[in-house]
Amino acid sequence: MIRQYLISYKQEFMEKRIDTIQSLHKIELKIKENIEFLRLIENSQDKVYDSFSPHNYSVNNTNYIKMKCLKKENESLQKALSDTKTEIEEIEKKIKDLDAMIQYLNHTAKEEMEYKKSQEKKIERKIELENELQEFHLSLLEHEESE
Repeated sequence: MIRQYLISYKQEFMEKRIDTIQSLHKIELKIKENIEFLRLIENSQDKVYDSFSPHNYSVNNTNYIKMKCLKKENESLQKALSDTKTEIEEIEKKIKDLDAMIQYLNHTAKEEMEYKKSQEKKIERKIELENELQEFHLSLLEHEESE
């Protein structure tokens, strides 16, 4: 019963691990997209245009704001990535611990079964010996009577 509970508990952690790994891949993909978008914005900036533009509001200013937001988002994504990796490590440790407990219970159950079998064999052997002893006593009595 405990063994079954541990197995189902382990299964829940396995499913959680899969979900967390998928989440990790999504975060990594988002980071890569942000980095690529940052490169595109940096490559598209025209510094000469800013210098000679008569407008107060420039494209580069907008790009600068976008870059700043993307960098902030990347920082939070890096934190989320680190947290997710830590969570995966903790889940894997718990799965490993559960495996050890399940293996111990399997081993203990096997030893218990072997012990019960040996006890049953001892009882059977004791009954056989008692029967043989009774037969011997009976034959001894018959022999005494016949003498």
